[in-house]
Amino acid sequence: MKIGIVTNLYPPLVRGGAEWLTYLVAREFVKQGHQVIVITLAAPGAAGGDHGVGKTEEGVKVYRFNTGYIYHYLNAANHAKWLRLVWHIQHLANIPLRNQIVRTLIAEHCDLIISSNLMGLTFNLPRALKKVAKTYIHIAHDVQLLHPSGLFMVGEKRGELVESIYQFITRWLFGSPAVVIFPSQWLESEYQARNFFPASQIKVLRNPSPSSQSIVNKDRGKPMQLLYDGQAAEHKGIFWLINTLQSQPTKDWHLTVVLRGSADKRRQIRHLVSLDSRFSVSEEVPQKDVVKHYQNADLLIVPSLCMENAPVAILQALAVGTPVLASRVGGIPELISNGENGWLFDAGNVSDFYEKLTKATPQKLAELSASAQKNYQPVSLADYCANLLAFI
Repeated sequence: MKIGIVTNLYPPLVRGGAEWLTYLVAREFVKQGHQVIVITLAAPGAAGGDHGVGKTEEGVKVYRFNTGYIYHYLNAANHAKWLRLVWHIQHLANIPLRNQIVRTLIAEHCDLIISSNLMGLTFNLPRALKKVAKTYIHIAHDVQLLHPSGLFMVGEKRGELVESIYQFITRWLFGSPAVVIFPSQWLESEYQARNFFPASQIKVLRNPSPSSQSIVNKDRGKPMQLLYDGQAAEHKGIFWLINTLQSQPTKDWHLTVVLRGSADKRRQIRHLVSLDSRFSVSEEVPQKDVVKHYQNADLLIVPSLCMENAPVAILQALAVGTPVLASRVGGIPELISNGENGWLFDAGNVSDFYEKLTKATPQKLAELSASAQKNYQPVSLADYCANLLAFI
Protein backbone atom coordinates (compact mmCIF):
# COMPACT_ATOMS: atom_id res chain seq x y z
CA MET A 1 0.00 0.00 0.00
CA LYS A 2 1.18 3.55 -0.70
CA ILE A 3 0.60 6.06 2.11
CA GLY A 4 1.00 9.81 1.80
CA ILE A 5 1.61 11.90 4.91
CA VAL A 6 1.20 15.69 4.75
CA THR A 7 2.65 17.59 7.70
CA ASN A 8 4.28 20.95 8.33
CA LEU A 9 7.45 19.71 10.07
CA TYR A 10 9.42 16.53 9.62
CA PRO A 11 12.89 15.72 11.03
CA PRO A 12 15.37 17.31 11.09
CA LEU A 13 12.82 20.14 11.46
CA VAL A 14 11.31 19.35 14.87
CA ARG A 15 9.58 21.64 17.32
CA GLY A 16 7.66 19.24 19.56
CA GLY A 17 6.35 15.74 20.14
CA ALA A 18 3.88 15.75 17.23
CA GLU A 19 6.71 15.90 14.69
CA TRP A 20 8.49 12.95 16.29
CA LEU A 21 5.28 10.93 16.26
CA THR A 22 4.77 11.63 12.56
CA TYR A 23 8.35 10.54 11.88
CA LEU A 24 7.96 7.34 13.92
CA VAL A 25 4.60 6.50 12.34
CA ALA A 26 6.11 6.94 8.85
CA ARG A 27 8.98 4.59 9.73
CA GLU A 28 6.58 2.07 11.27
CA PHE A 29 4.55 1.98 8.04
CA VAL A 30 7.78 1.33 6.10
CA LYS A 31 8.69 -1.41 8.58
CA GLN A 32 5.32 -3.02 7.87
CA GLY A 33 6.10 -3.10 4.15
CA HIS A 34 4.19 -0.04 2.93
CA GLN A 35 5.49 2.67 0.63
CA VAL A 36 5.45 6.05 2.37
CA ILE A 37 5.82 9.56 1.00
CA VAL A 38 5.93 12.69 3.15
CA ILE A 39 5.00 16.20 2.02
CA THR A 40 6.52 18.84 4.30
CA LEU A 41 8.27 22.20 4.60
CA ALA A 42 11.77 22.90 3.41
CA ALA A 43 14.16 24.31 6.00
CA PRO A 44 14.31 28.09 6.49
CA GLY A 45 16.52 29.58 3.81
CA ALA A 46 16.49 26.44 1.63
CA ALA A 47 16.42 27.91 -1.86
CA GLY A 48 13.57 26.50 -3.87
CA GLY A 49 12.78 23.49 -1.73
CA ASP A 50 12.84 20.34 -3.85
CA HIS A 51 10.67 21.65 -6.70
CA GLY A 52 8.60 18.45 -6.48
CA VAL A 53 11.57 16.07 -6.51
CA GLY A 54 11.40 13.69 -3.56
CA LYS A 55 14.45 12.32 -1.78
CA THR A 56 14.52 9.03 0.10
CA GLU A 57 15.28 9.39 3.81
CA GLU A 58 15.39 6.19 5.88
CA GLY A 59 13.08 4.43 3.48
CA VAL A 60 10.61 7.32 3.28
CA LYS A 61 10.32 9.46 0.16
CA VAL A 62 10.26 13.06 1.41
CA TYR A 63 9.18 16.08 -0.63
CA ARG A 64 10.21 19.39 0.96
CA PHE A 65 8.56 22.55 -0.36
CA ASN A 66 9.23 26.24 0.02
CA THR A 67 6.02 28.19 0.43
CA GLY A 68 6.75 31.67 -0.89
CA TYR A 69 5.56 33.25 2.35
CA ILE A 70 7.15 36.41 3.73
CA TYR A 71 8.84 34.31 6.43
CA HIS A 72 9.22 30.66 7.39
CA TYR A 73 6.69 29.16 9.80
CA LEU A 74 9.43 28.38 12.34
CA ASN A 75 10.42 32.07 12.45
CA ALA A 76 6.96 33.44 13.28
CA ALA A 77 7.90 34.49 16.82
CA ASN A 78 10.54 36.87 15.42
CA HIS A 79 8.02 39.06 13.59
CA ALA A 80 5.53 41.78 14.51
CA LYS A 81 1.79 41.07 14.75
CA TRP A 82 0.93 43.04 11.61
CA LEU A 83 3.44 40.98 9.60
CA ARG A 84 2.02 37.77 11.05
CA LEU A 85 -1.43 38.90 9.86
CA VAL A 86 -0.07 39.23 6.33
CA TRP A 87 1.47 35.76 6.67
CA HIS A 88 -1.87 34.26 7.75
CA ILE A 89 -3.63 35.76 4.74
CA GLN A 90 -1.01 34.21 2.47
CA HIS A 91 -1.30 30.93 4.35
CA LEU A 92 -5.07 30.69 3.99
CA ALA A 93 -4.98 31.37 0.26
CA ASN A 94 -1.82 29.71 -1.09
CA ILE A 95 -3.37 28.11 -4.15
CA PRO A 96 -0.05 27.60 -6.06
CA LEU A 97 1.42 25.56 -3.18
CA ARG A 98 -1.81 23.59 -2.84
CA ASN A 99 -1.69 22.73 -6.54
CA GLN A 100 1.97 21.68 -6.33
CA ILE A 101 1.24 19.32 -3.45
CA VAL A 102 -1.87 17.89 -5.06
CA ARG A 103 -0.01 17.22 -8.33
CA THR A 104 2.69 15.39 -6.36
CA LEU A 105 0.12 13.23 -4.55
CA ILE A 106 -1.75 12.44 -7.76
CA ALA A 107 1.49 11.34 -9.41
CA GLU A 108 2.27 9.09 -6.43
CA HIS A 109 -1.16 7.34 -6.55
CA CYS A 110 -1.54 7.09 -2.77
CA ASP A 111 -4.10 4.66 -1.35
CA LEU A 112 -4.28 6.58 1.93
CA ILE A 113 -3.50 10.22 2.71
CA ILE A 114 -2.96 11.36 6.30
CA SER A 115 -2.57 15.00 7.24
CA SER A 116 -1.63 16.29 10.66
CA ASN A 117 -0.36 19.81 11.39
CA LEU A 118 -0.86 21.90 8.25
CA MET A 119 -0.02 25.30 9.77
CA GLY A 120 2.95 26.53 7.76
CA LEU A 121 2.03 24.67 4.58
CA THR A 122 -1.48 25.91 3.70
CA PHE A 123 -5.00 25.41 5.01
CA ASN A 124 -6.12 25.34 1.38
CA LEU A 125 -5.25 21.64 1.21
CA PRO A 126 -7.92 19.51 2.96
CA ARG A 127 -10.77 19.79 0.44
CA ALA A 128 -8.34 18.98 -2.38
CA LEU A 129 -6.86 16.05 -0.42
CA LYS A 130 -10.31 14.58 0.08
CA LYS A 131 -10.88 14.65 -3.69
CA VAL A 132 -7.61 12.93 -4.64
CA ALA A 133 -7.42 10.39 -1.79
CA LYS A 134 -9.12 7.02 -1.75
CA THR A 135 -9.23 7.52 2.02
CA TYR A 136 -8.33 10.80 3.74
CA ILE A 137 -7.59 11.01 7.48
CA HIS A 138 -6.81 14.21 9.34
CA ILE A 139 -5.17 14.04 12.79
CA ALA A 140 -5.79 17.11 14.96
CA HIS A 141 -2.93 17.73 17.38
CA ASP A 142 -3.83 21.21 18.67
CA VAL A 143 -6.16 24.20 18.30
CA GLN A 144 -4.48 25.66 15.22
CA LEU A 145 -7.83 25.77 13.38
CA LEU A 146 -9.51 27.55 16.28
CA HIS A 147 -7.03 30.39 16.88
CA PRO A 148 -4.49 32.05 14.57
CA SER A 149 -1.73 31.58 17.14
CA GLY A 150 -2.48 27.85 17.42
CA LEU A 151 -2.76 28.38 21.19
CA PHE A 152 -5.44 28.74 23.84
CA MET A 153 -3.65 30.50 26.69
CA VAL A 154 -4.87 29.79 30.22
CA GLY A 155 -7.24 32.52 31.38
CA GLU A 156 -7.56 34.06 27.93
CA LYS A 157 -11.04 35.15 26.85
CA ARG A 158 -12.55 33.00 24.11
CA GLY A 159 -14.95 33.92 21.32
CA GLU A 160 -13.54 37.30 20.25
CA LEU A 161 -14.60 38.56 16.80
CA VAL A 162 -11.26 37.89 15.10
CA GLU A 163 -11.22 34.36 16.51
CA SER A 164 -14.79 33.72 15.29
CA ILE A 165 -13.99 34.99 11.79
CA TYR A 166 -10.86 32.85 11.70
CA GLN A 167 -12.86 29.75 12.69
CA PHE A 168 -15.49 30.49 10.03
CA ILE A 169 -12.73 30.49 7.39
CA THR A 170 -10.88 27.39 8.63
CA ARG A 171 -14.15 25.47 9.12
CA TRP A 172 -14.97 26.03 5.46
CA LEU A 173 -11.42 25.33 4.21
CA PHE A 174 -11.19 21.99 6.03
CA GLY A 175 -14.73 20.81 5.35
CA SER A 176 -15.18 17.19 6.40
CA PRO A 177 -12.29 14.75 5.82
CA ALA A 178 -13.43 11.13 5.76
CA VAL A 179 -11.99 10.58 9.25
CA VAL A 180 -10.77 13.03 11.89
CA ILE A 181 -8.73 11.69 14.80
CA PHE A 182 -8.23 13.43 18.14
CA PRO A 183 -5.69 12.27 20.73
CA SER A 184 -7.84 13.53 23.62
CA GLN A 185 -11.49 13.89 24.53
CA TRP A 186 -10.83 17.51 25.46
CA LEU A 187 -9.62 18.47 21.97
CA GLU A 188 -12.46 16.58 20.31
CA SER A 189 -15.00 18.49 22.40
CA GLU A 190 -13.39 21.86 21.56
CA TYR A 191 -13.82 21.25 17.82
CA GLN A 192 -17.23 19.64 18.10
CA ALA A 193 -18.52 22.59 20.15
CA ARG A 194 -17.62 24.85 17.22
CA ASN A 195 -19.25 22.61 14.59
CA PHE A 196 -16.09 21.51 12.81
CA PHE A 197 -16.02 18.41 10.56
CA PRO A 198 -19.83 17.91 10.49
CA ALA A 199 -19.80 14.96 8.06
CA SER A 200 -16.56 13.29 9.21
CA GLN A 201 -16.20 10.09 11.16
CA ILE A 202 -14.80 11.23 14.52
CA LYS A 203 -12.46 9.04 16.55
CA VAL A 204 -10.55 9.67 19.79
CA LEU A 205 -7.36 7.65 19.51
CA ARG A 206 -4.58 8.10 22.07
CA ASN A 207 -1.14 8.87 20.71
CA PRO A 208 1.35 6.01 20.76
CA SER A 209 4.31 6.08 23.09
CA PRO A 210 7.25 7.30 21.00
CA SER A 211 9.29 4.11 21.30
CA SER A 212 9.66 0.91 23.24
CA GLN A 213 11.53 1.88 26.37
CA SER A 214 12.96 -0.17 29.19
CA ILE A 215 12.29 0.75 32.80
CA VAL A 216 15.34 1.23 35.00
CA ASN A 217 15.63 1.05 38.78
CA LYS A 218 16.06 4.60 40.00
CA ASP A 219 18.43 5.50 42.82
CA ARG A 220 16.20 8.02 44.54
CA GLY A 221 18.25 10.18 46.82
CA LYS A 222 19.01 13.86 46.92
CA PRO A 223 18.98 15.96 44.94
CA MET A 224 15.68 14.89 43.34
CA GLN A 225 16.14 14.66 39.57
CA LEU A 226 13.57 16.83 37.78
CA LEU A 227 13.13 16.92 34.00
CA TYR A 228 11.64 19.38 31.53
CA ASP A 229 11.55 18.23 27.90
CA GLY A 230 9.96 20.54 25.37
CA GLN A 231 9.98 23.78 23.45
CA ALA A 232 11.93 26.82 24.55
CA ALA A 233 8.78 28.95 24.58
CA GLU A 234 6.90 31.07 27.12
CA HIS A 235 3.58 29.30 26.54
CA LYS A 236 5.15 25.97 27.51
CA GLY A 237 5.89 27.42 30.95
CA ILE A 238 9.64 26.83 30.96
CA PHE A 239 10.47 30.46 31.81
CA TRP A 240 7.83 30.40 34.56
CA LEU A 241 9.28 27.15 35.88
CA ILE A 242 12.85 28.46 36.00
CA ASN A 243 11.81 31.69 37.75
CA THR A 244 9.65 29.76 40.22
CA LEU A 245 12.40 27.30 41.14
CA GLN A 246 15.07 29.99 41.32
CA SER A 247 12.99 31.93 43.85
CA GLN A 248 13.59 29.17 46.41
CA PRO A 249 16.99 28.70 48.10
CA THR A 250 16.61 24.92 48.48
CA LYS A 251 19.19 22.62 46.88
CA ASP A 252 17.31 19.35 47.20
CA TRP A 253 16.51 19.13 43.48
CA HIS A 254 18.26 19.36 40.13
CA LEU A 255 16.41 20.28 36.92
CA THR A 256 17.57 18.97 33.54
CA VAL A 257 16.13 21.11 30.75
CA VAL A 258 15.97 19.45 27.31
CA LEU A 259 15.15 22.15 24.77
CA ARG A 260 13.95 22.39 21.17
CA GLY A 261 12.79 25.27 19.05
CA SER A 262 13.81 28.93 18.92
CA ALA A 263 17.57 29.46 19.12
CA ASP A 264 17.00 32.92 20.67
CA LYS A 265 14.81 31.47 23.43
CA ARG A 266 17.33 28.71 24.08
CA ARG A 267 20.04 31.33 24.53
CA GLN A 268 17.83 33.23 26.96
CA ILE A 269 17.30 30.09 29.03
CA ARG A 270 20.99 29.25 29.08
CA HIS A 271 21.69 32.77 30.32
CA LEU A 272 19.01 32.54 33.03
CA VAL A 273 20.49 29.40 34.57
CA SER A 274 24.18 29.91 33.77
CA LEU A 275 25.14 30.76 37.36
CA ASP A 276 22.83 28.23 39.06
CA SER A 277 24.32 24.75 39.45
CA ARG A 278 20.86 23.32 40.14
CA PHE A 279 20.12 23.50 36.41
CA SER A 280 21.62 21.81 33.38
CA VAL A 281 20.58 22.48 29.79
CA SER A 282 20.66 20.09 26.83
CA GLU A 283 19.64 21.20 23.34
CA GLU A 284 18.49 19.37 20.21
CA VAL A 285 19.07 15.99 21.87
CA PRO A 286 18.65 12.90 19.61
CA GLN A 287 15.57 10.88 20.55
CA LYS A 288 17.59 7.86 21.67
CA ASP A 289 19.38 10.06 24.20
CA VAL A 290 16.19 11.79 25.33
CA VAL A 291 14.93 8.38 26.47
CA LYS A 292 17.85 8.17 28.90
CA HIS A 293 16.81 11.45 30.50
CA TYR A 294 13.33 10.03 31.13
CA GLN A 295 14.75 6.84 32.58
CA ASN A 296 17.01 8.75 34.96
CA ALA A 297 14.45 11.36 36.06
CA ASP A 298 12.52 11.10 39.32
CA LEU A 299 9.81 13.49 38.13
CA LEU A 300 8.85 15.04 34.78
CA ILE A 301 7.48 18.57 35.01
CA VAL A 302 5.02 19.86 32.39
CA PRO A 303 4.33 23.48 33.43
CA SER A 304 2.28 24.59 30.41
CA LEU A 305 0.56 27.98 30.43
CA CYS A 306 -1.53 27.03 27.40
CA MET A 307 -4.19 24.39 26.89
CA GLU A 308 -2.48 21.14 25.94
CA ASN A 309 -3.85 18.21 23.98
CA ALA A 310 -1.98 15.00 24.88
CA PRO A 311 1.70 15.85 25.42
CA VAL A 312 4.05 13.20 24.11
CA ALA A 313 6.41 14.00 27.00
CA ILE A 314 3.84 12.62 29.46
CA LEU A 315 3.39 9.42 27.46
CA GLN A 316 7.15 8.97 27.30
CA ALA A 317 7.52 9.48 31.05
CA LEU A 318 4.75 7.05 31.99
CA ALA A 319 6.17 4.46 29.59
CA VAL A 320 9.32 4.26 31.72
CA GLY A 321 7.56 4.60 35.06
CA THR A 322 8.47 8.25 35.70
CA PRO A 323 5.76 10.21 37.60
CA VAL A 324 4.60 13.57 36.24
CA LEU A 325 3.86 16.95 37.80
CA ALA A 326 1.79 18.85 35.24
CA SER A 327 -0.51 21.83 34.76
CA ARG A 328 -4.20 21.01 35.00
CA VAL A 329 -5.01 22.08 31.43
CA GLY A 330 -6.72 20.64 28.34
CA GLY A 331 -6.32 16.90 27.89
CA ILE A 332 -3.61 16.43 30.53
CA PRO A 333 -6.07 15.30 33.26
CA GLU A 334 -6.99 12.41 30.95
CA LEU A 335 -3.44 11.11 31.44
CA ILE A 336 -2.52 12.14 35.00
CA SER A 337 -4.42 11.29 38.18
CA ASN A 338 -3.43 13.01 41.43
CA GLY A 339 -1.56 10.65 43.69
CA GLU A 340 -1.67 7.75 41.22
CA ASN A 341 0.90 8.49 38.52
CA GLY A 342 1.71 12.09 39.38
CA TRP A 343 0.09 15.35 40.41
CA LEU A 344 -1.79 18.19 38.75
CA PHE A 345 -1.48 21.86 39.71
CA ASP A 346 -3.25 25.01 38.59
CA ALA A 347 -1.29 26.50 35.69
CA GLY A 348 0.89 29.40 36.77
CA ASN A 349 -0.02 28.97 40.46
CA VAL A 350 3.25 29.01 42.42
CA SER A 351 1.80 27.95 45.76
CA ASP A 352 -0.13 25.04 44.24
CA PHE A 353 2.97 23.96 42.34
CA TYR A 354 5.10 23.90 45.51
CA GLU A 355 2.38 22.16 47.48
CA LYS A 356 2.46 19.29 44.97
CA LEU A 357 6.24 19.32 44.64
CA THR A 358 6.69 18.88 48.41
CA LYS A 359 4.69 15.67 48.16
CA ALA A 360 7.38 14.20 45.90
CA THR A 361 9.32 12.36 48.60
CA PRO A 362 11.52 9.43 47.54
CA GLN A 363 9.00 6.99 49.03
CA LYS A 364 6.01 8.59 47.29
CA LEU A 365 7.83 8.79 43.97
CA ALA A 366 8.65 5.08 44.23
CA GLU A 367 4.96 4.34 44.87
CA LEU A 368 3.81 6.45 41.92
CA SER A 369 6.44 4.88 39.67
CA ALA A 370 5.25 1.39 40.60
CA SER A 371 1.65 2.45 39.98
CA ALA A 372 2.53 3.89 36.57
CA GLN A 373 4.36 0.71 35.60
CA LYS A 374 1.41 -1.41 36.68
CA ASN A 375 -1.48 0.63 35.29
CA TYR A 376 -0.20 2.54 32.27
CA GLN A 377 -1.04 0.72 29.04
CA PRO A 378 0.97 2.34 26.24
CA VAL A 379 -0.31 2.30 22.68
CA SER A 380 2.39 0.75 20.49
CA LEU A 381 3.30 2.24 17.12
CA ALA A 382 2.24 -1.01 15.46
CA ASP A 383 -1.22 -0.87 17.06
CA TYR A 384 -1.61 2.83 16.29
CA CYS A 385 -0.77 2.30 12.61
CA ALA A 386 -3.13 -0.69 12.48
CA ASN A 387 -5.91 1.54 13.83
CA LEU A 388 -5.23 4.09 11.07
CA LEU A 389 -5.28 1.44 8.34
CA ALA A 390 -8.55 0.07 9.67
CA PHE A 391 -10.34 3.16 8.31
CA ILE A 392 -9.55 2.24 4.70
